[in-house]
Formats: sequence, C-alpha cells, structure tokens
Amino acid sequence: MRYVSRDGLASSRGVARPVAASLLWTFAAGCAPQVIWSGRDPQRQLTAEVVASGDQQWLRTAGHEGSHFDVVAPAGIVFSPKRSKLAYAAMHNGQWWMILSEKKLGPWKGVAEPCFSRDGTRFAFAAQTETGWHAVVDGKLGEPFEAIQARTLQFSEDGAHVAYVGSTGSCAFIVVDGEVGPCRERVRSLRVTNPGRVAAVVRVGSQEFFLFGSNKGAPTEGIGDWTVTDDGHHFAYAARTRERWIAIVDGKPSADCERVQHLRFGNAGRRSAWVCSEGSGASVVVDGIAGSHFAVVSAPQLASRAPDYAYVAQDERGAWVVSEGSMRGPFAQVSQLLLADRGGVVAFIARVAGTTWLVHGTREIRLSAVVDGSLVLSDDGKHWAVIDGDSVERALWLVIDGKRARRVAPEEVFGESAGQLTPWLERELREASSAEATATDGS
Repeated sequence: MRYVSRDGLASSRGVARPVAASLLWTFAAGCAPQVIWSGRDPQRQLTAEVVASGDQQWLRTAGHEGSHFDVVAPAGIVFSPKRSKLAYAAMHNGQWWMILSEKKLGPWKGVAEPCFSRDGTRFAFAAQTETGWHAVVDGKLGEPFEAIQARTLQFSEDGAHVAYVGSTGSCAFIVVDGEVGPCRERVRSLRVTNPGRVAAVVRVGSQEFFLFGSNKGAPTEGIGDWTVTDDGHHFAYAARTRERWIAIVDGKPSADCERVQHLRFGNAGRRSAWVCSEGSGASVVVDGIAGSHFAVVSAPQLASRAPDYAYVAQDERGAWVVSEGSMRGPFAQVSQLLLADRGGVVAFIARVAGTTWLVHGTREIRLSAVVDGSLVLSDDGKHWAVIDGDSVERALWLVIDGKRARRVAPEEVFGESAGQLTPWLERELREASSAEATATDGS
C-alpha cells in the first residue's frame, strides 16, 4: 500500500497510487463470512486472512479473530521478516488505523508505507494528520511534511536507524532518526546503512550526484545502478557522461563502458564487480580488471564473506559458469546460479542434451523439472534444497541434498514469485540440516 487517505485519494504530491477505492467489498446482508484475501509470512509460519460479512471486515490469524472494521486493506498488510508478526491498515467511520499485534495506532486521516525492521523488533509507517504526513516510528510521531516519498521509509539492515524522504513545497528533505536534512530539489532514491550513514541519488536541475554521508560526488548527466555495503564503508555507482558510463567505486573511477550494470560488493566490501557492456557483448569486471568478452553475461555473484565470485556467460558454444581461475561448460542452459556466503561452493541448474542437472560443487545430480527460483544453498555451501517435479507421479517434491524430503502441494509453490519462495525454502533447509546434525550427534 502507498498513500491511503480518508476519501481514498492519493496524496496531493502524486507520489503513489490510491488503493482504498479498490478495497471496498459489497456483500448481501446476512451472507456467511467470506475470505476475500489470504497471505503468509516469508517463513510460511504465519497465515492471515481478511474475512468479510455484511458491511464488516476483519483479520483472522491462526483462528484468532481481530477487531471488526469497515475496511481491512489487503495492500496494507505487512509481515515481519522474522518473529512471525504482522501489521495492517484498517478503516472505521472514515478514519484509518494501523494495527500492530492487535494494538490500535490512530486514528489518522490516512496511513501508508508500513514496514518492519529486519529482525521484526521495530515498526514504522506514514500517517496523515491535519498538519500533514508524518513518519510514525515505534509509535512516535515525526515532523509533518506535505508528503512522505513512496518507498523511502526504511530501517537499516541492523534495525538501529530509520530514514525517509519528506517533501514540502519545492523541497525534499532526507530525514535520519528524526533529524531533518537540508532542502534538496529532488531525492531519487535512498538507503540508510548500519552506522546511520545515508546514501542517496540527488537531482539538481539537469544533473545528478551521489550523496554518501557528508561526501558529495561530482555532478553527472545521470546515475544508474548503485550499491552500498551495510557497514557504511563502501559505495559504488554508475555515472553517465556524454553517452558513456563510468563505474565509481569508493569515489574512484574504474571503467568506461557503453553501459555499466549490476554493481556488487563481496568479501565484506573488499571485492567489487559489475557488468561492462560494449557493442554486441559484455564482460564482468572484478576489482577493476575486465574478464573475457562474451555475447551475454549474467549479473556477478559474490560471496559475502570470501573473495569468491561466479557468473554465467554465453558464447557460440553454449553457456558457461565462470569463476576465479575456471570455466565450467558448455551447457545448453544455466539458471539459478548460487554462491555460498563463505565461498568455495557454486551451485546451479544446467540443461544438457534435454536433461536437467543440479550441479553442486563437483557433484552432478539428475533431476526432472526444477521449479524456477526454488534452489537454495546453506551459508557454508554444504547443503542445498530445490523443488522438483515428477512427471510420472504428477507430483512436486522438496529435494534436500539429493534426497526427496517430502511432497509439496502445488498451492505452496505456484502463484509465488521466486523471491517469496526463497525464505521458506531456506527455513526448510535449516530445519532439515539441524535435524540431521542432531540425529548424528545422538547416534
């Protein structure tokens, strides 16, 4: 959900679409309660339903029935990444409330942008009062603005800091932990790091510059991909000048390409990589050194706690998996490339002569029909899980380390994006690995 006001209209700043009008459901008086929406948290441990009967709606979780409202906004329901918590927006008698663990925060003229910190211990949202829009962080009301820019309200990865962009008149203000920064013409994107240092793309007239804490980069015609490390020590961005793109890493120019994309850091920020496109092909640049030129390359994968990297490259012979000092292939197709956080192990799905294989380190395991986006890898790279389809049994299986762990219902898989599958399958893999370790210790 973005901006929801009492009359269902978007904020006058026009920064997000209205949602309330699409949420008004009409049911004949006397009808039995009907489930009009259902969803679940990323770990698949908490399921919620919006139930409607007559002119009332309410949220139901694990058999618990919440308070009744005129409208419960499905687009305003947000699950915590951890701790199996949720919050949701609801309207009663023309006023909006934010419900957090059955605690009612409000009333407000409008609410928007609900978000949890990564560990689920903190919560923030935007609320509209008579004086304007405010960020409400852990129940505390912030400064009023004409609008809070959509998709900017956020916590740092460790949850210690919160930031957003508020706008009033012709000024956009970066706000960090309640401290309002100077007036800026436009803030195009924003991220806050663990030390509270903010990275942002700021536009002034026809030029853009990259802001990282108190450091302001040189003006450029435009800024494309960019990234920062969570510890706030490293940054990289693609800057355009006269139809060419330059990769700027920690303030130093490092490439001149037709296009710079997929900037990444690895090894705790000590390694950087990106894709440099030139003419009819591209190469992956690692620490400023360009690799071989291919027709197509994927975004590089970098180990977060090791110097390892890997990517997929395509030439006239087929698809290759390229890592430091090695090329594996050619294959007819390579997908779902993963690299262990601690390095050392690469896993991917390969197609060879009409058959499907899971490659895990030096092992190759034949599979049938792998569900796209279902491959996950443990942090140390020793274990893996995937969802595989059996065309003979017409069934889906959760496969862990080459063994069928259990059948999976189609509704658990289909209709979900790849990103939504990952947290659930990572939990399944952790639990299976933990159970195996416990059994081994007890034997």
